[in-house]
Amino acid sequence: MNKRIGIFFIFGLLAGSVILSALGETTGRWNAEYVPKDRTLQMQFQRSGSNNGFRIAIEAFHGLTLQMVLSESESVTFELVREAGTIRCTGTFQSGSGSGRFEFLPDNNYATKMSGLGYKEITPKKQYDLAILDVNTKFVSDLRSLGYEELTLDDLEAMKIHGASAEYIRELRTLGYKDVSSERLVEMRIHGVTAEYIRKMKNAGFADVPTGKLVEFRIHGVSAEGVLEFRNLGYVRLTPDKLVEFQIHGVTPEFVRDLKNLGYKDVSPGDLVAMRIHGVSPQWIKRVQDSRRAPVDVDQLIEMRIHGWE
Repeated sequence: MNKRIGIFFIFGLLAGSVILSALGETTGRWNAEYVPKDRTLQMQFQRSGSNNGFRIAIEAFHGLTLQMVLSESESVTFELVREAGTIRCTGTFQSGSGSGRFEFLPDNNYATKMSGLGYKEITPKKQYDLAILDVNTKFVSDLRSLGYEELTLDDLEAMKIHGASAEYIRELRTLGYKDVSSERLVEMRIHGVTAEYIRKMKNAGFADVPTGKLVEFRIHGVSAEGVLEFRNLGYVRLTPDKLVEFQIHGVTPEFVRDLKNLGYKDVSPGDLVAMRIHGVSPQWIKRVQDSRRAPVDVDQLIEMRIHGWE
């Protein structure tokens, strides 16, 4: 090979490698498992450096049927068409399990539309991610119409993943929660602060609870049903902080009922927490009562446990 031609050949290979690197990998592997309960597929799309999984209806794919998915063995070619581009899959299905390879075909019109919405430099890799998550221009426009105009692409992805949609935002606004940050919206969705949960807590006597406290409620398992049980036991003025404290230390309605059965009625919320912290259980109280003839009040019970009375 001529030396000059060899140099140009090597340069061409290097240039091609750089171009392919810039474009990003557009192929990968897919795996699928049929979920009979709701007639969906649990899909996994794997590329170098990324692994995306989600559940999706079979009908969302072009060229795929339930019969193909459940066949004993069938070669398949099907597509997942998104506004950002098309994911074309080839492979096989056997008795509900499938695998194969895919290719991502980006839609140039999508990049143009997104540029008009303020997202001017979408890389091929990012466009693939947006296609996988179905971050379409309507989703973006709906959020912008509600005042969310400065969201990054990462913000959009997080909101799409966790269901922080325009519909969810509108529901929150009807309940009095306006101007909630995108980060808080995602946090609320992650922990299950739904509009229905907020309504139930409101009906249980906790209206206008700050969003951060609602998240804390969900993290620690505060429920409207539990609140109503406490109210029926006479605890009608519990604060949001006390509800969380109850959950952290295991002050349950059952615990309160057991205390009442042992003669300890109207125990203060603070004493209920102190009893749980120091291990004053109903079973232990019963042993104390059996061993002593004189009544023992709550403060004495706590002191006895602090000082190691078994």
